[in-house]
Amino acid sequence: MCFQRDDTPTKKSPEEEAFVQPDESAKERKLRLLAWLGLYAKFSNPKALFRSADLDAHFRTLLAFPDVDVQKLALDCVLRWKSPALKANAERLKNLLDVSKLRDELLQFVSATEAGGLDPLHRDEIVPLFIRITYGIMTSRQGRASTSSGQGRAGRRAAILGALRTCTSDELGTLVDLTVGPLRKMLPAAGEPFRFADKAPGISGKRQLGFLGFLADILKHLGKELVARWPDLLGATLNLLHFAQKGISEEMASGDESEVDEEQDEDAEGGDEGETQTAPLRRIRQLSLKRLAEFFRLEAGFDYSPYVAAAFPSFIAPRLPSLPAENAQAPSSLLEVFVTWANRRDLVENLVIYNADLLPALYGCLTVRNVKPAVILRVFNIVTSLLEFASEDGGKDSDVGRSIIQPGVNVLLVQLAGLFQANSGSIDAKHEVGQRQVTLLCSLAPYVESQEQAANFLTLVTPMLRKANKTVPEKIKTELLKIMTSLYPLARPCPSSPLYERCVESMSLLFSSTRGRGARLQLVAAFLSLASVETAFLPIARLIEDLNSFSTKRSEEPDFDRRLAAYSLLNEDIYRTIRAADWIPVIQNMLFFIQDPDELAIRTNASYTLRRFVEVAGVSEVPEIKTVMSGVFLPGLRNSLHSKLEIVRSEILGVLAKAVERCSGVPELDQLKCLLVGGDEEANFFNNIVHIQIHRRTRALRRLADEVEAGSITSKIVSDLFIPLLDPYILGSDDKKDPDLVNETVQCLGRISKVSRCDRFPELGQS
Repeated sequence: MCFQRDDTPTKKSPEEEAFVQPDESAKERKLRLLAWLGLYAKFSNPKALFRSADLDAHFRTLLAFPDVDVQKLALDCVLRWKSPALKANAERLKNLLDVSKLRDELLQFVSATEAGGLDPLHRDEIVPLFIRITYGIMTSRQGRASTSSGQGRAGRRAAILGALRTCTSDELGTLVDLTVGPLRKMLPAAGEPFRFADKAPGISGKRQLGFLGFLADILKHLGKELVARWPDLLGATLNLLHFAQKGISEEMASGDESEVDEEQDEDAEGGDEGETQTAPLRRIRQLSLKRLAEFFRLEAGFDYSPYVAAAFPSFIAPRLPSLPAENAQAPSSLLEVFVTWANRRDLVENLVIYNADLLPALYGCLTVRNVKPAVILRVFNIVTSLLEFASEDGGKDSDVGRSIIQPGVNVLLVQLAGLFQANSGSIDAKHEVGQRQVTLLCSLAPYVESQEQAANFLTLVTPMLRKANKTVPEKIKTELLKIMTSLYPLARPCPSSPLYERCVESMSLLFSSTRGRGARLQLVAAFLSLASVETAFLPIARLIEDLNSFSTKRSEEPDFDRRLAAYSLLNEDIYRTIRAADWIPVIQNMLFFIQDPDELAIRTNASYTLRRFVEVAGVSEVPEIKTVMSGVFLPGLRNSLHSKLEIVRSEILGVLAKAVERCSGVPELDQLKCLLVGGDEEANFFNNIVHIQIHRRTRALRRLADEVEAGSITSKIVSDLFIPLLDPYILGSDDKKDPDLVNETVQCLGRISKVSRCDRFPELGQS
């Protein structure tokens, strides 16, 4: 076993063997140490003692002991040497060991000389003592639980390390030496390149965890000030990580241990080691990776390459095959290391230069079973950072684009497609994963080079365009349209293929519901992209572009000249020659523009275009025209009748009346011919129901009830057309409602309900 466990006795030096008695407890050993220190503290001239230099060094070592009683006596022994610096700062050093005076003394330490700070002439001797004493205070277990008040161990550490920021890099070397301690024997000699030690550290697991925990505070407060000593700190961390991984691998080879649950006890730094043998090893590996990530986050101009090169064969490459499984429930510490690399331009190449399987393994985390959103977002952060670096340097042709993004783009796109398909039903305005995913797909579109990949993407995107804005917000649809704009020319689906039909249908349908200026312009761009492949659509696509044009002088104002010219061309010249397929996007556009409450010219021209279609459909024998009438035109009119604006409903009813008059052979329209009353304009239901005179409206309501009672109009027609039409007469505010009209509407609905089944009747009755 490569790891020294806590319960394994370590080999002691001869001095330790002489000092430690077999049956002596730790408390008894401490008491005996205190007795010896108390004796030496009474010597008036320790310089005369045998091996006095060794004694002085030993006393200074004991200043870092994590026990205040030992520290106090050790300090008394050191002060017996009575150098000028010790005499001048004796009280100051003693105050450090007084809890009530510690913080005040720390403030004095960071103060200028004139304000009572440390004399520069005394720093060489006093600062190492100061660091040793405060190191013992920081590593002491006293006050460990008192964290909320800031007076516990965490508070003391923060205060002390904050004070040490005033020290030079050379002075802080004492702190590094104390921190590394027995791990130093694992490090290569000064000036030699980094390599892993041949033997595991001969210290317990708890001491290793203690080092890693203390290192976190050091990096937080003094990280950049210690760059010169990073080889020691980083080297020790990597060695602990190396041997922990080695030990886990040995345990895995001999048992049934699994890698999947590594992150369950992520924040623990000590305490119970758990039930399995690999528990402390996993914790050491986990914390080591966290410290490693913290090193990488500190942008200090350090050469990481020797350490990263050693890390890959040791503990990165062995874990890549199991990386997706390890990160299913939560982001692992290793994943955080990769995220850190991706966020730094000088480290981003580490993702590809040492192991080509790293990025594919990362992308595989997206589709692992039961993957959590936190993991997906971490991977998204990596890809986003790569794309940003590439964009800053020139996009696809940049170094990052060519060497990092492009080689793995096929794998990434497959994973994103799988994730998209799995989560398509749950994307909404608050679904961060869905929104980020769409954004990434848009950014990755320039990297798609395969026709098959492009076709697969269009297959996944088009269903999302058909969802309601509550499910898929217009902002997301705009991003999806960007994908279609760029990928459709590459996919080039056959006009007879299902993908082609879905793309045309989805984009056409959007023309009736897309409201934002940016979204409509992107929709037009997507339709032009489609037309560039299917040239038969090109004339109508250009016409639709004109119909949706905006002023170049006022961004939110329509370009009326272009729009009215397009209406004129459509309604006077080409409406007779338009293909059935071309009518679909045109009708959807008109269904949108007819609901414009502000621009009369736009609304009336849209209404006129719909009437032109009725004229064409009324005389055409083309089956496709009949299909457009029943599948696009009539459903669009029904939906538009739900408008709350009477001016809109009036335009819709005018178009509907025209369709009832001109079109025969359409069952839904044939039922309504009775409401025309043989062409009598005075009795015509469609004219009277929105007439300015109330008695004309009440007459229309009575006529409707008469025809329903006579069986001329079915329940479905009543539900689809007339209930939405009559809703505004009853529902909503009572302001400006005529009581006679309300009463007549109620009576009409009562008569209809006797002979028709309609799902809206309970709602209306309750209202």
